[in-house]
Amino acid sequence: MRDTVFKTLNKIGVSKALRWAKGQSITVISLHRVSEQRDFFFDPIDPKTFEKMIESYSKHYHITSFKDISQKTTKPKLILSFDDGYYDFIEYALPILKKYGLPCNHNLVNACLSNNSVIWTQKLNDIFNHLKKNNIVKNEIIDKTGSTFNNDWIAYYISFFKELLKLDSANRNAILEDLACAYNIRSNYRMLNWEDAKNCVENYDVEIGCHTFNHESLLSITKQNELELEIGNSIDELEEKLGIKVNILALPNGQFNDTVIAYARSIGIKYTLLHNDKVTPEKSLNDHFNLINRIILVNESVDEAMLRTELFHTNFRKIL
Repeated sequence: MRDTVFKTLNKIGVSKALRWAKGQSITVISLHRVSEQRDFFFDPIDPKTFEKMIESYSKHYHITSFKDISQKTTKPKLILSFDDGYYDFIEYALPILKKYGLPCNHNLVNACLSNNSVIWTQKLNDIFNHLKKNNIVKNEIIDKTGSTFNNDWIAYYISFFKELLKLDSANRNAILEDLACAYNIRSNYRMLNWEDAKNCVENYDVEIGCHTFNHESLLSITKQNELELEIGNSIDELEEKLGIKVNILALPNGQFNDTVIAYARSIGIKYTLLHNDKVTPEKSLNDHFNLINRIILVNESVDEAMLRTELFHTNFRKIL
């Protein structure tokens, strides 16, 4: 039923009208995984769906990169922006981008590049997938945070996720480790390494950005030296090992405050990427520092993804 509704909306021209309404704006799509693997709580985009999305974007947009964001185009501009650095980017996404001759931005986590570390949000997904699969709706560790199950797995997940965002890394990681040990869950994923990243830079049109050193929630960082580690040291290592200039910062989970923004400005970040399901007016761009809005996509029908790209969901939420 849902797919039929979005297909009908596209057929009657809703996407076209909404795209026109965006005016002279930069549309940046926030992507994470393109994979055949399924995840109920943050589902990777199926490779076949991803290619259909790329076909549609190529028809209606000029797909560009941050370095070319100011170039004049006849079509509205769109940037494909990946986060985290899962290896399935090379397996599934990159061949499709190469097929269509398209650039993209990929924001990487240093700890993943160096040690194949699994980011804490993925560990959280694995825990909740286990809970859902085994219908475990009561847990003392989760209950202590104030999150309770009310017959809605997504709401339960989001509630706990928001509580974890408030914690410093030590306390958050301790909770996740306790939960993983309680259910014997081991999160094993292949991430891009430094050689993979260098290959993307040298042989493909992939523009690298910083996604911090450890994918920490920047809101939980209160000490200047920790902020320097997460952002400053991350960029220094990316530039040294990949031989490139990095002026893009993708904020983990879109979390930031005035201190984070001030620090990003101070070290010469030109594009700081958000998660807020909005677009960025071209007239707001400047030569020094920009907050860039992004629209988050996960696995859904191509028709729904296209309408989400045109801010149908954002506008519908405003009406509600």
